[in-house]
Amino acid sequence: MVRPSSSPSDTNLTEKLSDGKNVLDFCNSLSPGTRRVVIVRHSERISFRNVPMEEWDGVGITEKGVTVARAFGRSLADDGDGSRLNVYGWGQRRCHETADAIAEGAREKGRPVRRLGSLSLGGPISDYAAYKEWILSGRYLEMLETWQRAGDTKGGLTSIAEYSPRVFREILDPRISPPKEVSLIVTHDFHIFPLACHAFGALVGIPDYLDGIVIGETEKGMRVGYRGSVCSTDVASLTR
Repeated sequence: MVRPSSSPSDTNLTEKLSDGKNVLDFCNSLSPGTRRVVIVRHSERISFRNVPMEEWDGVGITEKGVTVARAFGRSLADDGDGSRLNVYGWGQRRCHETADAIAEGAREKGRPVRRLGSLSLGGPISDYAAYKEWILSGRYLEMLETWQRAGDTKGGLTSIAEYSPRVFREILDPRISPPKEVSLIVTHDFHIFPLACHAFGALVGIPDYLDGIVIGETEKGMRVGYRGSVCSTDVASLTR
């Protein structure tokens, strides 16, 4: 794997970036007609304030989130490439609402779109009670840093070295991301973070709304973009 000259860890872990701009810029740098896999965080969600953690699955996106996701879909479709866009949701309600809005925006630009429902790729939580303790104690960022540096968080999470290759194997399966097409997966920052850590081999920042990781197929392998940084790699490095 060729490491980038600057990695996503050069920015603050929680630095806010423009909704989807990094993803769109990197997608536009890739050759049309090649396989591209785009994995983004959902759009702006409704606040968790006064919502029990057990009910967070049902929290959707805001009206602004819908509007921004549609605009993202229009921009993603307006890349001069007429290949089909495959759109999946992976996770909770807000991921599927975002996927629907992106698909609608892409269709407005005349892009062929398949809205393919839900991906069931599983999550990294191995001990929900331990994970819940991190969240409710307000130590989410500490949990992510510990996860990347130590491999796990006291048994609460599957190690990144085990989790990420498995997910990459499933995502890069041609049945999920066909050759010469764009496949978009909308999920949670918690799912994207370990994939980026694995691809770049470093602690990375958390993706903002509609930000995420892009994998582009090239003649020599794969180019991966995340938060404005790029690395060159291959399928074997991502999936082992």
